[in-house]
Amino acid sequence: AQATAPTSRSETPSRNPISHPYMAATSFFLLVLLTIVEVSGKPAGILRGKHPGGGGAHKPAAKKHLLHHLGLRAKKGSQPDHSHNGAGNVARRPGAKEFRSVLQNHEDVQYVTEIAVGGQNMYAVLDTGSFELLVFSQACKMCGRVKLLYDHEGSQHYRSGNIDTMHSFGSGDTWSHEAYDRVRVGQLTAADQPFWEVVRSEMPVLRTATFQAIVGLGPAHSATKLAEEQAQSAEEEMEEILREGRTVPADLAQEAKEFREAAEHSRGKVDIYTNFGVQRFSVCIGKLAGDPGYFTWSDADPAVMPPGTFQALPVLGSIHWSVELTDMRLGHGGYMDPQTVRLGCGGQEGGCAAILDTGTSLLAAPRSAINAIESALMQLDWDCSRIGELPDLRFNLAGVEYSLPPESYIGRVDGEIPPALMEVLHFHSFNSSLAEGPTDCQPLLMSLDTETQFGPMYILGLPFFRKYYTTFDTGVDGANGTAQPKMFTALADDQCMPTEPKPSLLHSIPRRGHLMKVDPSQLRVPEWLSKSKAGHGKRKRTHHV
Repeated sequence: AQATAPTSRSETPSRNPISHPYMAATSFFLLVLLTIVEVSGKPAGILRGKHPGGGGAHKPAAKKHLLHHLGLRAKKGSQPDHSHNGAGNVARRPGAKEFRSVLQNHEDVQYVTEIAVGGQNMYAVLDTGSFELLVFSQACKMCGRVKLLYDHEGSQHYRSGNIDTMHSFGSGDTWSHEAYDRVRVGQLTAADQPFWEVVRSEMPVLRTATFQAIVGLGPAHSATKLAEEQAQSAEEEMEEILREGRTVPADLAQEAKEFREAAEHSRGKVDIYTNFGVQRFSVCIGKLAGDPGYFTWSDADPAVMPPGTFQALPVLGSIHWSVELTDMRLGHGGYMDPQTVRLGCGGQEGGCAAILDTGTSLLAAPRSAINAIESALMQLDWDCSRIGELPDLRFNLAGVEYSLPPESYIGRVDGEIPPALMEVLHFHSFNSSLAEGPTDCQPLLMSLDTETQFGPMYILGLPFFRKYYTTFDTGVDGANGTAQPKMFTALADDQCMPTEPKPSLLHSIPRRGHLMKVDPSQLRVPEWLSKSKAGHGKRKRTHHV
């Protein structure tokens, strides 16, 4: 089956656009991400040689880096253009009215919604794990069905930017132009919105993609902060090399320079939600197989809800929607309870950091935690019919206790694991068409061994949003451009609306959901899951959140 294309660029796409399989993709954070995302992606070196849109384009000489926005190259004779918003001093538009987007479900691991870029309808992933807007162009020969892709010649509002960039993902690379156009989501419109127009790809997975854009929704100014952090990390690495009496590699010095240029250029960019006039947005994913999800723009302030409905979560770092994570465990007792299976982030081990990422299909955890969960499954002989005997996954976020049911971390696997994901997906491939009985249960977690400045990193992907209605408040102050982001969570009811817990988040446990069956080729994963060992020398970089 194939996706249904609109008969004209102005018509609304079919309500069921995602009928053909989507191969492995990254969560473009997954943007500078994917962002994982996922999310735009994570640029990985400045463009060198011929124009990226041409058939003879050369691959960049610089190495591929860990995060999105690594390398930029200004077009010859041009300077960064900040004229659209006054050199980065962004004034917020009047507040937009509340609007709820439906997220269409694909295999319970991807959710897309309708948007329009330059008056052209397409489908997009709304990704809190990335920072920018990435749009796939008809000029790209490996980005999917041409009729579904963006054509800037068909837009009355398009204008080209001054730079080109490369984004590197776990499943391949893309090359993009900086561009500006009018973007619409439902009743929301962003004029002269900056984005990356992808004109070339070496990612075969995009040929059957279910989306044509990724909307990065990370905290305000994240792209700038990420580039600054990356520049500082590269400079510290250079200093360490000099202290050891070694010669600094030319590409490392160039990398640090490019990061500084990227940070300066990104200061002139406007986050899409700021351009929409949106300060606050919320996400909820339906609990059962096939259920849609919902994304609410300009959602109500959690403070107006009945007391106790929402729990505030202070953002831990300055780049991602991250929060302090402690006492990760299986069982009903506390972390030190002898009946509890301790997974980490507690006691003398110290805490961890968790990123709340709508662009990641599953949960991601250190390999040591996955091993402990596998041991628990062995006691049940890997039998999915005994899922009711498994305990909830429990943990603390910012000191408040949360839980997720067994179906959030175990399930059945049906399909082959793509080679690009072998290192991060440690469950086994399985072909149900060759089986006579039910498949075995496996841990549905992605392996992530990445250190942050706050400890090991975890990612709370789609399973978290099936239980908790989550509000992201950008905290952007239009008067001076500063931002104090915050997050809030509430238990979600069966209609994906926040509901007051009875009597607490810990003890109000929803009914069991549907046991997941996952096709590994459909998963979206954060890019750093497969590129967490970036670095020029023996020093392993810390990923700042």
